[in-house]
Amino acid sequence: MILLNEDWTFTAADEECDIGYAGENGVRTLDIQMSGLEYAGWDFFLDVQRKGQKDIWAVEPEALDGDLLLRIPIRRAYLIEDGPVYAQLRASAPDGRIKKSAQLMLHVKCSINSVESAPSPLPSEFAAYEARMVAIRDAVEELFGRSAVPYEIVDFCEGWAFSKDQSSWETVNIPHTCNVSDGMSGSMYRGKAYYRKDLFVSREDAAIDFVLVFCAAGQSSEIYVNGRFCDAYPGGYTPNIVDISPYLSQGSNEILIVCDNSPSEDVIPVSGDFNLNNGLHEKVYLCRVGRVSFDPQAYGMDRMHVTQNNISEQAAAFTVETAVNNRSGCSVQAAVTFTVCDTEGATVAEETVLAEIPAHTLQVVSYDGQIANPHLWDGIEDPYRYVVKAELAAPDKVDEQSVRIGFRYFSINAQQGFLLNGRPYPLRGVALHQDYPGAMSAMTQEQFHADYADIAELGCNFVRLAHYPHDAYAFEQCDALGLVVQTEIPWVNHLGPDASEAYHNSIEQNLRSMIRNYYNHPSIVFWGLSNELNCTHWNSGGTPQGGFSSEMAVAWNNEFYALAKMLDPTRYVGFTAYGPTFDGSDPDDWQADFIASNEYKGWYGGTFNQFGTQMDAYRTGTQKFWAVGEYGAGNNPNTHSDNPMETTETGSGGARHDEEYANLFHEAYLAQIQERPWLVYTAAWLLYDFAVSNRNEGGTPFLNDKGLITRDRQTKKDIYYLYQAAWSDQPVCYITSRRFRLRETATIKIKVYSNCEQLTLSRDGEPVQTLYAPVKCGCVWEFDPVAFVNASEVYTVTGIRGEEVLSDTVTFLTSAISGQILPESIAADVSKLDLQVGQAKEVHVSYVPNTANVELDYTAALTGLAGSAVPSGATVTVTASEAGSGTLNLALDWNGASVSIPVTAEETPEYLCYFDFTTGSNDDPSVEDSTGNATCTMEGFAWDETSGFTENGLKTTASGSSTEMVTISGFDLSECTNGFRMHMEYAGFASTWDRSRFFQLVDNEGTVILDCYYNSPTAAQLRIERDSNNGGLYNDYEYMLNMTHMTMDITCNNVATAAFDGAVSNDNGNIVLSDVLVAKQGGSATDTPFDMLALKPFQDVSKIYLMNRLDKTRLLHATLSKFWIEKL
Repeated sequence: MILLNEDWTFTAADEECDIGYAGENGVRTLDIQMSGLEYAGWDFFLDVQRKGQKDIWAVEPEALDGDLLLRIPIRRAYLIEDGPVYAQLRASAPDGRIKKSAQLMLHVKCSINSVESAPSPLPSEFAAYEARMVAIRDAVEELFGRSAVPYEIVDFCEGWAFSKDQSSWETVNIPHTCNVSDGMSGSMYRGKAYYRKDLFVSREDAAIDFVLVFCAAGQSSEIYVNGRFCDAYPGGYTPNIVDISPYLSQGSNEILIVCDNSPSEDVIPVSGDFNLNNGLHEKVYLCRVGRVSFDPQAYGMDRMHVTQNNISEQAAAFTVETAVNNRSGCSVQAAVTFTVCDTEGATVAEETVLAEIPAHTLQVVSYDGQIANPHLWDGIEDPYRYVVKAELAAPDKVDEQSVRIGFRYFSINAQQGFLLNGRPYPLRGVALHQDYPGAMSAMTQEQFHADYADIAELGCNFVRLAHYPHDAYAFEQCDALGLVVQTEIPWVNHLGPDASEAYHNSIEQNLRSMIRNYYNHPSIVFWGLSNELNCTHWNSGGTPQGGFSSEMAVAWNNEFYALAKMLDPTRYVGFTAYGPTFDGSDPDDWQADFIASNEYKGWYGGTFNQFGTQMDAYRTGTQKFWAVGEYGAGNNPNTHSDNPMETTETGSGGARHDEEYANLFHEAYLAQIQERPWLVYTAAWLLYDFAVSNRNEGGTPFLNDKGLITRDRQTKKDIYYLYQAAWSDQPVCYITSRRFRLRETATIKIKVYSNCEQLTLSRDGEPVQTLYAPVKCGCVWEFDPVAFVNASEVYTVTGIRGEEVLSDTVTFLTSAISGQILPESIAADVSKLDLQVGQAKEVHVSYVPNTANVELDYTAALTGLAGSAVPSGATVTVTASEAGSGTLNLALDWNGASVSIPVTAEETPEYLCYFDFTTGSNDDPSVEDSTGNATCTMEGFAWDETSGFTENGLKTTASGSSTEMVTISGFDLSECTNGFRMHMEYAGFASTWDRSRFFQLVDNEGTVILDCYYNSPTAAQLRIERDSNNGGLYNDYEYMLNMTHMTMDITCNNVATAAFDGAVSNDNGNIVLSDVLVAKQGGSATDTPFDMLALKPFQDVSKIYLMNRLDKTRLLHATLSKFWIEKL
């Protein structure tokens, strides 16, 4: 049996990789054993390739004596001809993680009547026979069906060709958007984008249908298969599931997706205060569907719906529905087994439902179940989930699907607001967009995971995923973390009297898709229909849809409310409004279980305290339950003021967004929210700053800067800690305005966000004041003003919470103290930095001006390159973890003055051989090749301090003639398929040389291929020869004089040629050989450039002599430190 090792390599004897025979007695199943059950519950696939044909084989895992046995039925098409089959095991975890094995080569052994492959194209007589066989196969299928082909879901994200105009193409992986390059600009691309990929359909796939799942294709899309129009979808954020089988043919098929984010009045969103990105910006899957399967379209991506009918602590009554699709030509007796398991894998409910599915019929199969004393999904305190599984047999097992379900019940109370599982559970949290630097909306699972870690750390229990459904992985994160969710379709801003039927259909299709595909997520409690109708961010001329019609808005809202409640009667359905949305209509005329209001009193006009008054008016003046969909203020963490109410420029286009103003705004709103528990939910706008191509305000163009965290995820603003102190159970002690380092005032007032029980302020280590209660929000603390004594002072706040003690420290400065010089900027001792991956280098920093006598903190950050920059005093240690280019940014904390240093990291070289002569010992005179490829022979050395190993390397005698020589052999330069770099380091040069050899390259016959030496002590010329009549002469006599050390590199980019170049570095500078060598003819130099060719191709080199030549008459008086040959 083949074993899969812990590092996902294989251990197998040759005979265990023989997978089949042409006869009936052949091996038709491949078995792979995995140690332990760590990967139980994962989905496995075997990706195979033979003669350019790629395929995916199903894997059937089962437990075997505490291990996992993977049984793989072998496709018959691979068993008719001898030859190799290359296989790779791929596993997919329930949370979306992917793991791949090393490659395994299988062997087809045809012992009985090996069948030759048919010629292509087939001769006419064989073509006719082939056509008859196809007809017979179809007839048999109609009679007996083909139900035994298992359902497979294949990640279809890699290797797409992308183009904006179909004239030139580049290869991309999904998710992808072309707006990564221009979304943070005023010239964001709005137009069509083309994605192309081939799908191979083999003869063995005759019983398979193919369905494509596009999780999101912005902003609308069309699908073509082999040039034929297949489908169109009017939305960019909800899944579109398309059966492409009728358009496929045997062989290679071209799939073409046309995405279009051109301005349109017929597709939601018509406009928005966010980027409407182009592209396949969420994942794509290919479903290989057998003749009988759970239908991939009827119940969305999960292929089943779990409806929670009546949930309590005593019992959970539920219904599971799925649809069995019989595509075959005969009736099928199907058995659907429904199972519910707890997190330990124990079955808590199970039932098998038998059903006869007529030919070519889609039939719903359901199960009503109940669990006694269920473990409830209880928000962030306990987000417990069960696994609900459906397995289809017809009669053999052909399909299975599972989802994770959290049972919970909820309600809204007029006084208490939201209740979860019978108790008041105020929903307080943030809104966020699907936007990430370097990705835009095409975020990876790793990026989602990191973002939701920030949310978990914040301590909130609610998120509004605006203004569209986010990636399915985002909902999975919310389920797992216990976050309650409001998600919505992107019906944003517009509904006018000229709205088209296509616009109506776009809203309906997106609504149906959202509910159908995300139905099972326990985190989703609120479905949203629209956002801020009667607003506009249209900038393409004219008035879209003829303006706004409140009458139509009420009618359409009520229609779609009824549709949503029909599709899902278990959740709340509502919408998000702002003042002009109602436009004279009565909010009670709008059908909704809740209305969320976007409130910006104190930012877009008004004052902070008008927020609470407005919400009270909504509550008392209507019969609706009210929530807060957005509230926030512009917040540039690099702009500060002692008088933010006077200096901040509020509203659209304001040029200055002081962080202190945003602090006051959120403190005021948080206090008013805490006084109103009846608010169904509240969402601060928003977690992260996000890209908006049509914004320019706050000193941050093309950005909405209302986030709690900067878009690059590098800076948590003050207000993040305000909410963390208010919401989180983790102790918080945070000094605000910490980036407002330099003050102009003689006093400073320290404000702290903390959930501690008492705080003590110290200056330069001396206690100043202790507080025992916050001044507002239960977490805002303000110390009395403190007078500066020095220009730079260290302030520490120490908090006590129970038995925990925590502190925060910030250095503040003031220009009000005379006689002290503050650094204006920072400098470094390098202008660029070159690294190898894993190598650490130090950069030393200094202040400008150098007369500064106040020591300040600085930050060091490595951007654009994976790695780290760790400051310690005046030294920054920089390390790169992967190859690439980036920037080391050094910045003074108090004023942001910075210096940027380019950083380049290269992969650790691969050496053909490597000798370090500094490690040698005269007691045991030898040196080993660290790669094990070559050998080193050392002759004629006395092995003492005058001739032998020293701490600097291998030393020759300092004067006179000697036969000392180093020989490198046993290597093969032909292994350097991309060329090589030969490197040597010398030190300790003596003053008397005469044609001393640096190196000599020879072949097996002893012919010198390249020779390099120092010409004479007086001429001090570096000379390179390929034979005795042709060489190179360096004509600057001073360069080689008075050296104490020298390094030399000889580089060849193709060992099958004699072409080379090189570089030399010594005490006098650096040279490139091809720039300084000129031809030598008849013993004298000419102006003719030296022909940089060896005598023979470098692949003929078999030995390298160092520090002498072959006849041992030209000794180099120096110390050899290192010699290596690097593969390029």
